[in-house]
Amino acid sequence: MTTSKAITKLRIHYRSLYSNPNNRNQEPQEVTSLRFNYINVAKSPAELTFGELKQELKKELATRLGRPNADFVSYLTGQDEVEIDAECDQLVLNQVLQSNTLNERLDDIIMVYEPKLLSRKLLPTLDINEPLALFEKADTGDNTKRSIQVGLQQYGKLFLRVLNGGTVSRLVLYSPSQLSSIFTQLKKQLSSEVEHASLPILTHTSLDEYHANFDCKVASSKTFSGLDWYADAKFVLTKKNEANTMNILLSIKVSNEETPALLLVPLKWTEFRVLRKGAAVEIANVDAISTAFVEVEPPKDAVALPYKLRQSSKYSSDSIAHTYEALQDEKGENGAATNNDNKPYFQATFDHPHTVCACVVKPLLQSGWGAEYLTGAYLLYSHDEIEWKKVLQLNGITDNSTTFVVPNIAAPYWRIRKEGQGYLSIGHLKFLGVPSEDPIPQVPAGKPLDYYKTLLSNTVTNSKEGGELNTGAPRLNCQKYQDCGESSFNLLVAEDDQNTLNNLVEATQDSWERDGKFNNYFKFPLTVLNKGSDMLSFVKIEMAYKNASGEWVPMQNVKLGARYPRWSGGFDYSFFDSPVMNFKAGAADNLVFCGSIEVVGKPGIDFNARNRAHHSLPQPLVIRTTVHDSDNKTREIFVEQTNKPLYLTDVKEFASNNSVDVSKVRFVTCDDVDTLDRTYVAVYLHEKDRVLYVKSSGTSYAYTFDDLQSFVSDAKKNAKEEVELTDIGSDNRHVYFRFDPASEYKLYAARVVMKSATTKVEEGLLIKDLVDELAKL
Repeated sequence: MTTSKAITKLRIHYRSLYSNPNNRNQEPQEVTSLRFNYINVAKSPAELTFGELKQELKKELATRLGRPNADFVSYLTGQDEVEIDAECDQLVLNQVLQSNTLNERLDDIIMVYEPKLLSRKLLPTLDINEPLALFEKADTGDNTKRSIQVGLQQYGKLFLRVLNGGTVSRLVLYSPSQLSSIFTQLKKQLSSEVEHASLPILTHTSLDEYHANFDCKVASSKTFSGLDWYADAKFVLTKKNEANTMNILLSIKVSNEETPALLLVPLKWTEFRVLRKGAAVEIANVDAISTAFVEVEPPKDAVALPYKLRQSSKYSSDSIAHTYEALQDEKGENGAATNNDNKPYFQATFDHPHTVCACVVKPLLQSGWGAEYLTGAYLLYSHDEIEWKKVLQLNGITDNSTTFVVPNIAAPYWRIRKEGQGYLSIGHLKFLGVPSEDPIPQVPAGKPLDYYKTLLSNTVTNSKEGGELNTGAPRLNCQKYQDCGESSFNLLVAEDDQNTLNNLVEATQDSWERDGKFNNYFKFPLTVLNKGSDMLSFVKIEMAYKNASGEWVPMQNVKLGARYPRWSGGFDYSFFDSPVMNFKAGAADNLVFCGSIEVVGKPGIDFNARNRAHHSLPQPLVIRTTVHDSDNKTREIFVEQTNKPLYLTDVKEFASNNSVDVSKVRFVTCDDVDTLDRTYVAVYLHEKDRVLYVKSSGTSYAYTFDDLQSFVSDAKKNAKEEVELTDIGSDNRHVYFRFDPASEYKLYAARVVMKSATTKVEEGLLIKDLVDELAKL
């Protein structure tokens, strides 16, 4: 019996662009072209190396054209050119051989040699007609996605590619004849006791298998990072499989999960090509393989189910409609698209819990969009918009409509959602199934909110030690006084308007305290008139204030000066070196009187807190100004100072500044009554960003629903009722999430502890309702 051996047969089309054009848009000055067949009977395609092929071709070119030094720089596929990097030429040769060596035919390989390429357009490493499944898992250990892709290679073969992050770890290809051989081998293993048989893929050597130069050995249990993870794939045959049908079982375990995730991909093939056979389905464990749902067509009596469309965000474009009506157009030209969201989604809400048996999708067929913005998304359903369950992954998306069979699930809420950050678009979305007239059932989302209110009040004691700044008290009105005394001077307050009187005295403070003390300054304008018949002078000026006991206390740093309007508003001041001022008979002048009070304590923290009388001083603060003249007589007048309402952040202002509904904000404040400083912690739901923010005086952290669920998982794993948020914590501020062991460790509250130099605050914030709303966004 004669056994045939696989040989390498290639049809070579040699091209050389011998002169380089000066401009990329110019044609080459000279092109040499040569076609010939290359046959190597000694080595199969898998055995032939790139170096050997180049050497053989150089000999052929030297004989035919006299050019032995030409070097292989690219190859052509159709109208496109692939540029060859010196470090990956063996990889490209394998691609060329796998794409073009079938024993039953010859295919053109167009070899382009030095010195110049036709163009600089690069092709992907693997050209495919149709992806069947993309199985991805995010590993939080090193922020890397582990993925396995299964698809149909452009020449009818099946390919399986494992990626660790962005690099190819392993690539394996199978022809239809090889799949038939594997089918026969597995068929022999089935029996009445054996429901399914399997054959490893990543440890199985096919004739077309190759490893990239940066192979990271995915079969091993650890990578260079030291994380425990693996990616695996097997051919699986069950008793349900007919001839030329089989399944691939994909398995990925990431370091942050205890058990692997499993995806079952159905296959079928003819003598010449591998074909699609239904949608891939996720299964819970290996035992579910035999009963996995792999129907290909929906029931014939299924009807289109109307729905209301909701999406995570709307991409701004006049050509995208974002409407249910647009998604019913099978052309798929102006459906819907999201922004670059975290877990972008489209939601279909039914009026009744219809039974869905199929989902028909088509990508958005617009420039800049396409199948890549839909492929890999998940179809999910929910009964309450909080707990979502995955049904299947949308793989194998082409520019045509694709139907995914659903195992008859009755639910009112459905989503197409992508994992991670990115854009999502869809041109056509239709649900098929059996309509229902039943009302949407009220599904209890765990325990009622009142239960968590009671739990919070029983476990967290709200307390406040120290003072609290009063921001709501209205400003006191100042009284206008008449001057009195024997001196011929008149000291006059020129204004009668109440608002002007309230702002007559300007208060400021030192920026720093010294030895626990600082100066509080008060300055105000008065009109001075010499009503006598002779020249009269200021000799001395005294100022005093009335303390809380009604006693007059002298003020320091008494000065006399003038003020000038500032173009930006307010006044600039200039003070004289001496209080001595001369006034002719009948003369008048507008002067500014200034004095200070030494205060024990700390000045305000900022401009707003320092432009006022210290809180230890009475309000209104009455200041007496006494002028001694050159006739040894005196004149005095009283003025009053009141503080403006203190401008501090409260919950209403915070909600307004952050453009959120005040009902979605939980707010705690802690004041320093000495420095008039306020720190706060706000926990609030931002519906547009679809996150729960925890913010404190300039520090902000955002938590997605999945982030919060990670806290829940850790609390449950470690049996903890409280976990501190270390990101936002400081020496004076601590925030803790609280979990309820009696309800599966659901996150229901935040406990906030803050302190200042004068105050300590502890308060519990109920956030269970915010978390539930976040789950629906």
